[in-house]
Amino acid sequence: MKQGKQMAHVTLIRRHGIAGRKMGQPWRSGPRPVLVELKIKLPVTFFKEGETYIAYSPLLDLSSCGATLEEADQRFGQAATLFFEELEEMGTTEEVLKGLGWRKVQRPRPHWEPPPIIKQIQREVAIPIAA
Repeated sequence: MKQGKQMAHVTLIRRHGIAGRKMGQPWRSGPRPVLVELKIKLPVTFFKEGETYIAYSPLLDLSSCGATLEEADQRFGQAATLFFEELEEMGTTEEVLKGLGWRKVQRPRPHWEPPPIIKQIQREVAIPIAA
């Protein structure tokens, strides 16, 4: 049984982007605003169901799948990005992340931190089946 504290690693990076516009629309005038982007390394569990690989993260309660392990991983990254983009667009980031156990931290800059994973184990359970 492997024990230990696992955490998502959080890094803030700067990138140039355009706030307040729809994708594909050009920037109208003036300097482009600088947006802060949060990069998070989340624990992702991979398993196989038949011929399909599944990628799942309990910190987002989000999963994706693919025909290969690499495809499931790539699709999970895309799904996570879309998940956060949709939260922002719908204005529900705070509500959803709080519901998943995340907390808003103010330092060094305001950002969200996922709940720490304290322990992950494989537990044996009894499953009743008809004889």
